Formats: sequence, C-alpha cells, structure tokens
Amino acid sequence: MYVEHTKPPIPAGFKTQTVGATAVKLTSVPTGARYAQLKVNKGIYYRDDGPTAAENITGGYYVPTGEEITLTSRQQIDDFNCVGPTGTIAVNYYKI
Repeated sequence: MYVEHTKPPIPAGFKTQTVGATAVKLTSVPTGARYAQLKVNKGIYYRDDGPTAAENITGGYYVPTGEEITLTSRQQIDDFNCVGPTGTIAVNYYKI
C-alpha cells in the first residue's frame, strides 16, 4: 500500500548494507525514520512483510541492478528482508 506524505521528507541518515545468499534485514535504522529510498547495486529479491529466508528466495519480488525501492512506513522498513548475490544496497532514511 502506498501512503502519500504531504510534508517534505527530512533526512535521517544513510547506510550501505551488504546483501548475500542469507536473508538480511535493514540494520542501524535511525530513530524516527519512517521513509526509505534504497538503491540496488546488484539484483535482489525482497519482501516487506517479514518473511523467512526460504520464503524470500522462492516468493520474493525481484529488483534488478540499478533500480530503486521505496519504503513508505516504519512497518515496511522493519519488515524488509532481502537476498541476492553478494553486493550492497544503499539506503537513504527520512523522517516525515
């Protein structure tokens, strides 16, 4: 579900996170972050409903290299889980 925000986002932090064959969640999420923009540096599979690693691999949503993912709530940020070849995702966090 997309939630439209009417106020401009306030930067809350940036993190580069390693992705690999084992499912990972976003770590070191800044306090108050409610919106995130992720840049995929190698293709990944992800889910934002807190799946297990096996579910993520077999039923995740594929995002190719160079594409972006937008998470529009703290719940999505907390439940985000991804797997892929060894690489990174760059994450900009925002307060709304």
